[in-house]
Amino acid sequence: MRPLIQKAALFLCFTALAMYAYVTYHGPHGIPALAEKRRQIVALQEENATLSANNRKLADYVEKLGKDKNTQQKKVRERLKLLQPGETQLMLPGKTPEQKSE
Repeated sequence: MRPLIQKAALFLCFTALAMYAYVTYHGPHGIPALAEKRRQIVALQEENATLSANNRKLADYVEKLGKDKNTQQKKVRERLKLLQPGETQLMLPGKTPEQKSE
């Protein structure tokens, strides 16, 4: 009788261990969730690299604006739509620059 109880207990332990392993690997924190987190990490790293490149480009542009007074003046005039004395602005019918960007 004793070996039968030992075998049954051993069987229950292995069954419980197998169920725990199944739930651990296939549950909400298992292998599929881990794979999804890795995909998210890769996507965020790519986005981060793109944003870093864009930041570098913008920093170079700001540095250029700080050093080159002609470029600085041109951008201010474009943004504020200012004219130098003696200049004439010609407005053609059609889309304005604001409408083109939309």
